[in-house]
Amino acid sequence: MANIEQLIDLLIPDPILSSTAIHNRKQRRSSILDPYRLEIMTLYDEFGQSGTAIQIWLAHKKNIYITKGMIYKRIQYWRKLNESMIKDEKQRQI
Repeated sequence: MANIEQLIDLLIPDPILSSTAIHNRKQRRSSILDPYRLEIMTLYDEFGQSGTAIQIWLAHKKNIYITKGMIYKRIQYWRKLNESMIKDEKQRQI
């Protein structure tokens, strides 16, 4: 009978290292909240709803249970993303 470490080693392969490491690539972080971005941002910005209210809305309407902190972090991320997109667009126009 194999122990748990041996089973893990058999089932989960070691990562393959290459010259193009994944951490060198810029990747967009995805979240369970991303499909509801417009609704969350509308609730937060236009209707002035708090993270708690959005948390309750997500739980009742979308069956998503997430902390207020994660909601605020995602809103902050989306704002930074928008700012960088606007900056890039302005640079292209120049």
